[in-house]
Amino acid sequence: DGITGWERHAKNPIITNGAKGEWDFSAVYKPFALYDADAQKWRVWFNGRNGAPEYIGMATKDGPDLGFVPAAATAATAATK
Repeated sequence: DGITGWERHAKNPIITNGAKGEWDFSAVYKPFALYDADAQKWRVWFNGRNGAPEYIGMATKDGPDLGFVPAAATAATAATK
């Protein structure tokens, strides 16, 4: 339902802070993800900063699969262990 049943992804965070001195070293936040079906690619825009000012970055991931397992599959796997 988008409200309950959230689970942390094992590879979280997916986008991390940049290296010391980089524009996104202090913080990475406010992500917005969009799947481009024509390009078969995820695009994620995010805000980042190293002090001030704040900048916008973009990360991409090829293919539709992000490696998430539906909650029902997770519960079924746990029940068989």
